[in-house]
Amino acid sequence: MNLLFFGDSIVQGMWDEKGGWASRIRQDIYSQHLEESMPFEHYNMVFLRGVSGDTSGDLKNRILKEVKDAAKSSSSEVTVVFSIGINDCSISNEEYEVSKEEYRENLREIIDKSKNYADRIIAVGLTPVDEERLKEEKSAAKHTNSEVRNYNEILREVCSDKEVKFVPLFDELQDDGGWNKKLFDGIHPNSKGHKQIYETVKKPIISEINIQEGE
Repeated sequence: MNLLFFGDSIVQGMWDEKGGWASRIRQDIYSQHLEESMPFEHYNMVFLRGVSGDTSGDLKNRILKEVKDAAKSSSSEVTVVFSIGINDCSISNEEYEVSKEEYRENLREIIDKSKNYADRIIAVGLTPVDEERLKEEKSAAKHTNSEVRNYNEILREVCSDKEVKFVPLFDELQDDGGWNKKLFDGIHPNSKGHKQIYETVKKPIISEINIQEGE
């Protein structure tokens, strides 16, 4: 199987010493293959396609080619896992980087394009930010948890409409109580934050794609 992770800098794994939550899942899958001495043709190939700064519009424009290339590279099934939206809901000069309406339409197109070549699609929810810390930053773009939640709900709704599995994160992390201490800069998780995301999403993802977890 070809497993592709798409998204922004959080999927890319910035500020995690182990490469991010998606990379941690890849490491587990490959470690199990090596321990079991599986033939190469039975390997599950994992590709990390997170790009720093990407919005849903950026992902919409590139996902078809990248999923198509993966599908053409082998006869194995293709699974797309994506998480996108934090950059969309950033606010600058009282305007969103990507409006809610455009975000919704971009998500629909991301899913529709992926379905041309992917056997299954999984969406991972958005992550909370540290508003107080971000207020101290000099950057013109700002984030609020109320808007992150709104965009997260749009993602959830589109997944429901499109019959795509949605793995929630926002409430699970915000209810933790110590999430802000697991952020590198108020937005991006540090190593502890990526570890918590990995621990939250790994089982729902692995169970969906029928990869047996190691002991």
